[in-house]
Formats: sequence, structure tokens, C-alpha cells
Amino acid sequence: MRRLIVFVMAMALLGLTATPSTATVRDPNGADVPFYARIDPDGFAPSDGNLTMVYFYRPPECVPSGFNLLDFFDIPGAFFCGPPTTEGFTLWETGVFLDPGPFFSHLSGLGAVPVWFVDTRDYEDAVSDGELTIGELEGLSPLKGTASHFNEVLRPSEAASVPGTSVSLKGHLEDGRAFIANHVHVHVNELAHGDDALPSTTNITIG
Repeated sequence: MRRLIVFVMAMALLGLTATPSTATVRDPNGADVPFYARIDPDGFAPSDGNLTMVYFYRPPECVPSGFNLLDFFDIPGAFFCGPPTTEGFTLWETGVFLDPGPFFSHLSGLGAVPVWFVDTRDYEDAVSDGELTIGELEGLSPLKGTASHFNEVLRPSEAASVPGTSVSLKGHLEDGRAFIANHVHVHVNELAHGDDALPSTTNITIG
């Protein structure tokens, strides 16, 4: 119950139910992202302590075999990997390519967002050397599935008044089991003293 309360409070803090009114430029092509999967450059991916979740903005089968997923961005390579698995928009303070990045991004799934769940200890071992290829990730024997429901809201820390990330997914694994996953992370290093961010809240249910 406590984890649920924290999740709800974090979503309220992020203001996920309303589109920001401070936008000056809206890019309707926000789903054409220059990366393949949600893995941060430091190797972080949403985890509940037992399972780590990796979801893909582009089909896993077209990710270059030699690309380090921890590099995150692949420009222009990612644009040739498609079609995108999501649709959405971004909001920019000045304009696309005029700002370092958008201050708000919203993506929704197109009905079949690829999602892989791997053992967290195996995942941490795999990224400890600073490199993770799609082949190495697949070698961790992931539970593969697709999300029929996918919703992601990003407020990049360098631009947002309340920076953070929120994602919710629901779908089925290849073996037929259903899954539900939610992840919220509110970055507070720019909002309060100290360098640490609020611990992530991740819930993954399979079966």
C-alpha cells in the first residue's frame, strides 16, 4: 500500500494528467526518437529489484548488433530502424533543434511495444563493463512480450520545473501470461539541496 501511495503522489507531482500550458513550440513527430530502448547511459533501467524492464521504441530486430545500448542515442542510425513502436509529441521552449532538448515528451504505444524482462542481477552484471549490445541483452534469457497499452511522460531534468519520468505498460508475454508494469522517478536534485534523486518506484506484476 505504501508503494502505491508513493506512486500516486509522484504521478500527481509530475502533473501527468494535463499537458503543460507553458509550451511555445509543439513537435507532433515526438515519436521519431534517436534511440532504440529505454536504457540510460549509466546503465539504469526500471527495476523492482528482481526484474529489470527494457522497452523498445523501435523493433529490437533492427538494432545494430554492434551498437552499445548504454550509449542510448544513435544519430542518424536509429532513424533507419523502424517503424517506431510509439506515437506522440514533444514541447520545446524555443524550437526543435534550437533548445538542448524538449521540456516535455509524451509517447503512447501503437499497440505492440516490445518489452523484455530480465533478472536484475544478471542485468547488472552485464552492464558493469559499460557495454551492452542487443545480443548480450538477448543472451540474458529475457521474458519477451508486447505491451498493448503503453504511456510514457518525460520531463527532462535540465529543462522541467518538476523533472521526472513516468511510464505504464500492460500486455502479454510470448508464453501468454499477462503483465502490468509501472515506473515513476522524480528527480529532486534541482528542487532541493543535495545531489540525490528520489528513489524510483517500480512495480512489475506477471501472471
